[in-house]
Parts: sequence; structure tokens; C-alpha cells
Amino acid sequence: MASSTPVNSETAPLASTIHYEFPAWGDMPPVKVTWYDGGLMLPRPDELEEGRRMEDGSGVILIGDHAKIMCNT
Repeated sequence: MASSTPVNSETAPLASTIHYEFPAWGDMPPVKVTWYDGGLMLPRPDELEEGRRMEDGSGVILIGDHAKIMCNT
């Protein structure tokens, strides 16, 4: 499933959100991945300290079953 800003025949969208779902494989569980780009961002994580900014530009937030990791790239 995906959503984006308008697309035309000459350019890619300015922003998009894309959801991937990978099935279980061998002993590995299924995985859900969501890709945000072009300024679209996920909601602010509840665990992020008050006053701490989610950085502008690029970065990664990994959300697992028991914890979250946030880093700039």
C-alpha cells in the first residue's frame, strides 16, 4: 500500500509513504516496513523526550516489539 503527492509523466512524487509487508521466512517472523520520504513523517514517538527534536532531513527510526531506536543519517 502506498500514498504520494501527485505524479506526472516527467517527475516522481514530491513525497510518499510506502508500506511493505514481508511474510515469515524459515524461522524468521513476518516484518512490516514503512518508508516515509519527501518531508512526510511518522507521528512523534511517545518515548522521545520533551523538547528533543526529530531531526530535519534524513534519519531512521526502527520500531520493534520491545524498543525503538532513532538515529540521524
